[in-house]
Amino acid sequence: MNKKKNLICDVDGTLIDRMPIYRDVFCSLAGEKGVSRDVAAAFYYDTVGTPLSRQFKRIFEEQRIAFSENEIEELSKRFFEIAAQTKPLLFPSVLETIKELRRKRISLFLTSGSNTREMTAFFQEIGIVQEFKIILGSDETEKGPAHIIAFAEASGLALSDFCRETAYIGDGPADMRIAKEFGLLGIGITNTVPAEKLREAGATEIVTDFRDVVSFFD
Repeated sequence: MNKKKNLICDVDGTLIDRMPIYRDVFCSLAGEKGVSRDVAAAFYYDTVGTPLSRQFKRIFEEQRIAFSENEIEELSKRFFEIAAQTKPLLFPSVLETIKELRRKRISLFLTSGSNTREMTAFFQEIGIVQEFKIILGSDETEKGPAHIIAFAEASGLALSDFCRETAYIGDGPADMRIAKEFGLLGIGITNTVPAEKLREAGATEIVTDFRDVVSFFD
């Protein structure tokens, strides 16, 4: 295995413990369009790591429920407004692990389906925003391939070189599919869905605690 110099981190469900909050808000809003809570909850966890607007579109398509782009935009806006009413918390080992990775001179990148400004403010408040090279949400550039390309460009590396030197940790199948697509070391963390689902989506490694990611940079 090539020595890794960079780590891309998904945020919600990987660093920040708020997937149950997001699930409940998603179920509530999808329920307004007639989707049952059980169906919405199962769908949400199966698509963790997918940009929110695409999640709403896909569940309505699968349930054969008509929708407009304006409705999707409004639902996405309300989703984050409602979720923001509950202050999120870091998973217990995240703060110390982020600092340890930086002591090892590992470059850290954040990718999320959430809002860039809101995430930046959160990490600013807890005093670690400076530890991340780039923080990208999906409000301007949708989470996925565009984020990986932006990270490579910010590093001044060709995309293939950047990917060879980079690991990606996430809690959702969509995260692992992105890692696999770009040839990144995909590390699935079992905070949200079982290890089997992460492996099926392309995870190379599985961890149960964020602190375990350090071993891949020793």
